[in-house]
Amino acid sequence: MDSPKSRSLLLDSQLKRVAWFGGSLLLLVLLAIRNRFIQDDAFISFRYADNLLRAGSLSWNVTDAVKIEGYTNFSWTMLIALLGQLGVEPIRASMVMGIVSGIGTLLVVHAIARLITQDFGFSLLAMLLLGTNFSFSSYMTGGLETQLQTFLLTLVGYCSIRAIQGSPQIGRYAFGAGLCAGLALLTRLDSTIVIGVLSLGTLIALRRRAGTRSAITWTCWLGAPLLLVVLPWLYWKYGYYGHLLPNSFYLKGRGFGPQVLVSGVAFLVSFFASYQLLIPSVLLLASWQHVRANPVVLTLLSVCGVWALYIVKVGGDFMEFRFMIPILPYLMLCFVWVIQRQQVAIVRLIAVSCIFFGSISHQLLFKNFHGIETIGGLDNFVNRRDFNWKGIGLKLGQLLPNPERGVTIAINAAGAIPYYSRLRAIDMLGVNDRWVALHGVPIEPFRPGHSKQGTLRYCLDTDVNLVIGHPQLQRHDWTRNRSKLALSEFSDFQMAAVTPDAIPSDARILQIPIDDEYSLFALYLKRSPEIDALVASSQARAFELN
Repeated sequence: MDSPKSRSLLLDSQLKRVAWFGGSLLLLVLLAIRNRFIQDDAFISFRYADNLLRAGSLSWNVTDAVKIEGYTNFSWTMLIALLGQLGVEPIRASMVMGIVSGIGTLLVVHAIARLITQDFGFSLLAMLLLGTNFSFSSYMTGGLETQLQTFLLTLVGYCSIRAIQGSPQIGRYAFGAGLCAGLALLTRLDSTIVIGVLSLGTLIALRRRAGTRSAITWTCWLGAPLLLVVLPWLYWKYGYYGHLLPNSFYLKGRGFGPQVLVSGVAFLVSFFASYQLLIPSVLLLASWQHVRANPVVLTLLSVCGVWALYIVKVGGDFMEFRFMIPILPYLMLCFVWVIQRQQVAIVRLIAVSCIFFGSISHQLLFKNFHGIETIGGLDNFVNRRDFNWKGIGLKLGQLLPNPERGVTIAINAAGAIPYYSRLRAIDMLGVNDRWVALHGVPIEPFRPGHSKQGTLRYCLDTDVNLVIGHPQLQRHDWTRNRSKLALSEFSDFQMAAVTPDAIPSDARILQIPIDDEYSLFALYLKRSPEIDALVASSQARAFELN
């Protein structure tokens, strides 16, 4: 029988654990808030949600006859629209949902680590190493669905591990895994990769441990909720858009060559090098025999490996390691498992130090590499004054207040500017444009995330008035004492197949003041009464082409 003293010691121990856990989680949330940012691609989902609320059209341009599924995050876009209907501004809504999802991921990782390590200290370590990772922490914000997808996939992993470890409630955990898997697919279709590997690993482990009957039970209970969630959505999507796959698939899902391979490998290598993950990775490789004997760790590591192949297949990405976030919980769990196995204390200390201080060094030292934009750079595009894509969108919306039926712009930065201006927009990189995605000119050299671009001919055929391309801001006095400008002075209109004789004779370079210091320069391609009125009222200035 327990004595009062032993009960008191147990209570003290539990209170200390609660304090450590709660304090650590609070610090990780505060760190995420400190690292918060917003990226231009988030405004694609915001525009779709806005179009749905304003015009009942879940398409890029509400007046387009052919609807385009340029977003890749159906459930996220619907949540943005729902909160927008309740009066919550999209950036704020995305930040709150991202942080809540991130907290959920940290909690589930702590729970999985307890299952794997059977130790509170190591489970807390797993949560801390994940939460202090700069990329993970930053992408608890950013405006995209990254953390929601990660949270749902981590829940699928938790349910799978409970089944692998012999829980008698296989049906219950299979149903939970299927439900979370269905929601993850609605959030991003590439969740199929993680779900597939987890399901296969669970099936193999169940069949070996408990026989074929348990494997069949798992499959049935997993498949039922997954299909009930996904099949109605696919049916609706095919009827609404005429395609089952999002428009971006036709940009990233086809073609593979040396440039794509190099870009994908560079993405992975730069991640592991910048975060100083060599030593933990070597420890995993050195423990391969033990990994193979542990079905849980083997399954988690297999998820990481197959996802890495997927990254190589698509050539990586231009956003600072966003593609690593969905598997980062699994990777950290494997690292903590192998660290716990080390018998020499100094080896444990070195491995933990590499992961923790690697995140700090990455945040301080990482610069643009092989087309990968830094998180700070992504935020600067939207907010910094000499880029100011938000300000450009607001100004265009103010000057041209007839959205979707007036001026048409052609733009590469198809996020904040189209969202805030609400103008009809041609996405010159094809994410939100079917013709560019299917027939656009390949970008050379290969750029991760964007592989094709529109042409001058396509701009003319789609009645584009202003070609903005990659927004070009200059100080007002840059054009002082000049009456003509040369097209060669503007490298970022970024249209393919541009020749002098193809430019209309009445085309102009348009200077639009955005604030008291900077002006936007655009190619005024097709005449518009609204733009001519701006020039006549001196709210914009038109230069002849030299």
